[in-house]
Amino acid sequence: MALILYFGRLTDVSGKDSEVLQLPENIATCHDLKRWLDQRFDVQNVFDDTAVRVALNGDILSDEASLSDPEEIALLPPVGGG
Repeated sequence: MALILYFGRLTDVSGKDSEVLQLPENIATCHDLKRWLDQRFDVQNVFDDTAVRVALNGDILSDEASLSDPEEIALLPPVGGG
């Protein structure tokens, strides 16, 4: 089981700021996870956006990085401001 944390606009899309999930076995990389979340929440290119970063147990990873034994996964959308 992994604790999934949603931030920014991703909380609006998911309807929550966190949840505990058992990831499907076919989720091997950050990119797989983001694509699966788009399907799960019935959206297109919201999670699977190159600007959305994935942090695994506090470390920001590339989309190609492995998600082996995740305890905490944070999904971080781009932030704006001025």
